[in-house]
Amino acid sequence: MTWAARLLSALAAGTAAILIAPAAQAQRADEDEPISELPRPGYEPRNLRIGTAILSPEAEFGATYDDNIFATATAADDDVVFRLAPRARLTQQTPHLNLRMDAYASILRYAENGSEDTESYGISSSAQYRRDVHTLSGTFRYDRSFERRTDPEADFNLARPPSEIDLASAELRYAYRPGRFGVQLSAGADKANYLPQVDADRDQTSYRGAVRAFIEVSGGMDAFVEGFATKRDARTPVDRNGVDRDASTYGGNVGVQLDIADRVKGDIGLGVFRAEYQDPTITDRTGFSASGRIVWRPRVRTAITGQVFSGDVATIRGGASSRTDTSASLRVDQEVRHNLLMHAQLGVLDTKYRGLNGRNMTTLSGGVGAEYLINRSLSVKVDASYMDRSANQVTDEFNKFRLGVALRVRY
Repeated sequence: MTWAARLLSALAAGTAAILIAPAAQAQRADEDEPISELPRPGYEPRNLRIGTAILSPEAEFGATYDDNIFATATAADDDVVFRLAPRARLTQQTPHLNLRMDAYASILRYAENGSEDTESYGISSSAQYRRDVHTLSGTFRYDRSFERRTDPEADFNLARPPSEIDLASAELRYAYRPGRFGVQLSAGADKANYLPQVDADRDQTSYRGAVRAFIEVSGGMDAFVEGFATKRDARTPVDRNGVDRDASTYGGNVGVQLDIADRVKGDIGLGVFRAEYQDPTITDRTGFSASGRIVWRPRVRTAITGQVFSGDVATIRGGASSRTDTSASLRVDQEVRHNLLMHAQLGVLDTKYRGLNGRNMTTLSGGVGAEYLINRSLSVKVDASYMDRSANQVTDEFNKFRLGVALRVRY
């Protein structure tokens, strides 16, 4: 079966699921609506109605110039990448139940380096049920993706095409809030399956759970304390370096969650984690944990989004006992005019490996973009981005610039 046939089968199955009994999605039903999706009279797509559900199909056709497609420290190879990206969204809302399903595909074709050509696709669904003091939500998604050359774990062998990966995740949440006090329970699982046999030792399944108790401290602001646990189960007993990569992580955070008059939404927590490894050659450790995403809307048509993360991350690098990632990003989305949208973003990712001669790297990234709406069906998008990685090993360093233009078609 071709990738296109598999996508159509997945789309049909996902559509049936949301119309009958959907479970979840990539973006939860309670997340903040992006600036690009706000009502825009005269430029709103027509959409299709299926009973009480709304179907929103669209596609992008674009080309991007990349001055370092392999993300190498020397002898950078540039190319032009052509992209076709169809997408469809199905939504349904009732007083107590919100449902959503997305399906997408992305076909990349390189002008000169055909070995880098990829096809990716996926589906995601979500459901959120609210009644009185109870909220129950679930998400599920599947993606056929590929490993980016910029990934810290990417294969050094540039003669190999990008590894294809099957990714699946599911999460269930329940919140109970009878008054100022409340509690939230969550449980989820993630599965990564690298299709090349040589990467079988990178396959893993992880399970996670968390319990959060919170109290309202002022209008729209809660303080919370949270306990969490994660278990990583590798597919193979040991990896290519003879190391058992099974691990368990648990810890706690304290922080705030915000929902202030549609102006500020999100949460952020800081704490500690304890990582315990199955392999006796790896020393257990304790570290700093951080996780959060906050959206501030100083005006209706402006959104400023900040995200942070710090924690233990899986690795198979030879000589590395473990890996810690710390990241932060800031993005601004702005409606400049009724039919002109712009955004800018900055990010930093610090990756540290234990062992491996203290190998570490810091990746800085930034980008700007704009979308001009010609009418309710057509728009033109342009974007530019720059990425720079510094490291204590020269072979890990690189920088790259990308400039792209695309035509977006919506119904």
